[in-house]
Amino acid sequence: MRTGQGDFFGRLERFVAALREVGIEISIGEHLDALAGTEAMGLERREGLRSALGATLIKDHWARPVFDSLFEAYFPLAPPVRGIDTQADEASGPGGGGDLDMASLASSLVEQYAGFDAQRPVGVSYYLYRTMHAARTGGVLEELMASAQNTEGGDPEAIVNLRRLRRDLRAEELEAALESELLRRMVAERGPEHAAAQLRRRLPKDVDLSRASWGELDELRSVLVPLSTRLASRLAHKRHRHRGSLDIRATLRRSLAYGGVPIDARFRSRRAVKPELWVLADVSGSVSGFARFTLQLLYALSSQFSKTRAFVFVDLIDEVSHILATNMPFEDAIGAVGADARVVGPAGHSDYGSVFEAFWHRWGPEIGRRSTVVVLGDARGNYHSPRAGALRAVSNAAGRLLWLNPEPANYWGSGDSLVSVYAPYCDKMFECRNLRQLEAFVDRLA
Repeated sequence: MRTGQGDFFGRLERFVAALREVGIEISIGEHLDALAGTEAMGLERREGLRSALGATLIKDHWARPVFDSLFEAYFPLAPPVRGIDTQADEASGPGGGGDLDMASLASSLVEQYAGFDAQRPVGVSYYLYRTMHAARTGGVLEELMASAQNTEGGDPEAIVNLRRLRRDLRAEELEAALESELLRRMVAERGPEHAAAQLRRRLPKDVDLSRASWGELDELRSVLVPLSTRLASRLAHKRHRHRGSLDIRATLRRSLAYGGVPIDARFRSRRAVKPELWVLADVSGSVSGFARFTLQLLYALSSQFSKTRAFVFVDLIDEVSHILATNMPFEDAIGAVGADARVVGPAGHSDYGSVFEAFWHRWGPEIGRRSTVVVLGDARGNYHSPRAGALRAVSNAAGRLLWLNPEPANYWGSGDSLVSVYAPYCDKMFECRNLRQLEAFVDRLA
């Protein structure tokens, strides 16, 4: 890394700011640890620098891909150094049998084919496509692949598979080298902030649950376990932290030590009581992904509640507490819920009014002041009657009624949305489209 101390620490400051901007929490102490770690590591060892910064700034494994992408922007590879060995390799050509300096080859190809223009508002992927396309049509890639053909004798099928693997690895190696070279040039000409904006990935906690890809869903599952552990600890701490009412007699007795001035208030001890959690989840197609992850997180937190009851609905409602309380993996339990729960009736799509009415008539007498009722759904009733009286009855019987809505708040009240009808009976209706918003909601449960 060819940079002075002052320039490096300025860039590190901006790198930390970029991490905070995407939602990675970094304390002042962790920032100072990073500074100390890089001083001990030295500035010339790029991978050592990556390790030192990662160890001091990243607490959760799911934040690592975002950290890596921003690291590439703020601390790109140095340009390749063209020495005697590199020149000899280039003279022999891609297929000449020498061990190619891939970084130098990538630099040469970018110079010839990328058409890099600092004024064009395009990213690395655009120039990467242009360069790879030119390398293929110009025969460069084929010559490079030919260098991977040689292998020792043996089983013919194994030889073919090995050659194919070597060709694929060589192509991936070239593509990675081209991407690094293009990124290095973009940082040099436009600055790391521009490159970071091109590379920036969303944290798993910011992924929209209803629009997540399969890859993002896998990342989200890996986030749920550590997230639920941290949130359970936070709930327990908040519940035990609350003080009871003011003990006037004890306060007055204590004031005798200060000449009768009651400057040391005494409070009655408060016994922490775990509430009951009742969850009603809309599992119709439009919100099923959101309901799956929310149910999974709330059940992971069930140790903080004296009792957890779970219900799923479309236009019928059914209790699934017994299924989710089993020891089977959650995905298997969700599959069992889909197979066994009776949630689809004559309408075949969400009917909140009939669901709330059926829920109140069947389970309403069991709800008490210790009950926290949480509704998961978009409140879109497909123009059926809202039957708000049933939800009002649930609200009056329960200690709290909270609603998690996966739609953006600016969509609420449009079309067949019943938010304006139901919201007056909720203690709070939350926009909850991702795990970060879900985490903020859990803070309110204690």
